[in-house]
Amino acid sequence: VMVHTNYFGVDPLNALYAKFEPFQVRSAWGTHAKQWWLWERAEPVIRFAYINPALRAWRERFVKAMVELCRRYPIDALHLDQTLCIYNDHNGRIDGLSMIEGNAALHRELRAALPQVALSGEGLNEITCRYEAFAQRHAWGLNHSEGTWVAPQLRCAHPISSYLFLPYTKI
Repeated sequence: VMVHTNYFGVDPLNALYAKFEPFQVRSAWGTHAKQWWLWERAEPVIRFAYINPALRAWRERFVKAMVELCRRYPIDALHLDQTLCIYNDHNGRIDGLSMIEGNAALHRELRAALPQVALSGEGLNEITCRYEAFAQRHAWGLNHSEGTWVAPQLRCAHPISSYLFLPYTKI
């Protein structure tokens, strides 16, 4: 059983959003708008805020929730959606960490708290590969949400990431 969750997402309707809202990721450019995930195809529309995982309180809450979930149910793996998203957050360092460092800390803390549970991620990079047993890769030219692809772009795909990250993560 693999539970699908988001490593830095919180619904603005959740009571905890008020606590975490000051640490919502903000664009490094322009008006420094708050960053959201928005899925308008659903009714009602699904929306959640991106909370910078550099925030210790966020990591503690997230890890605690995952530990409780994995103790209550026979969970084999956690898919951590959007782990490829590591923004240049206008908020700067939080609790002494950048967003990159916060992402790595969240992975380390999950790994320590749940050593028997495999971690999976969306996308793969040098930050997350040390902690994720397997990961979903995005191929340039493939639009999975639309079910479309561009053949010439797909032909440019190269397995270099598999070669580099295979000792740590299976794609």
